[in-house]
Amino acid sequence: MRKNRFPCQVAVACGMAAPLLFAVTTVAIGLATPGYDPVTQLISELGIPGTPYATAMNSVGLIMTGILISVFASAVHSVLSGGWKGALGAVLVAVAGISFVAMGIFHCDKGCIPTTSGGSLHLLFGMVALAAGLSAALLFSLVKARERGWNGYWQYSLFTGVLILVMLPLLLLHPDKAGLVQRILIGLIFLWMEVLALRAYVTFRVPPDDLNEPA
Repeated sequence: MRKNRFPCQVAVACGMAAPLLFAVTTVAIGLATPGYDPVTQLISELGIPGTPYATAMNSVGLIMTGILISVFASAVHSVLSGGWKGALGAVLVAVAGISFVAMGIFHCDKGCIPTTSGGSLHLLFGMVALAAGLSAALLFSLVKARERGWNGYWQYSLFTGVLILVMLPLLLLHPDKAGLVQRILIGLIFLWMEVLALRAYVTFRVPPDDLNEPA
């Protein structure tokens, strides 16, 4: 990580920007869309063709966010110290990012009930993105558990992964609160990404040997 940190710093900046961009876009468009209920309706419904700000939601909220996440994947590889663990972590984050881009291309059907192939693909990529983000958090907790410099962060990653697993059934148990549950799940993943990106920013400013000593 000493030789060429600038690309990693750019990737980290993308990781910090992605959650903020997604949050600002979805909140702003949700507030501006008449009749939209964030508690009962899924985020993807803001991008259904025919809604007032579908183009902005799909192009900025999903595609641009996905591109930022995908770029962040290279920083994840470095944070996980390379090797197969770093490669796996980077692939998981990249898959989540690419899935966001795909969701911006394949739009959700009305009510997010799949009636077309595009609508089905949208939901599929949404599930892939969530699974990839969850897996990345759990992998990070396992890889960093023995590094003193990451004490507190790996526990937070593990807590995030477990909490998401516990909350997933709520999507089926409370379909009338699907929008709220989805926002909590996505919020947990994006909050984890933001925390990881901020911590990675420190990693690329401080000599690695000072951060990665065994516990």
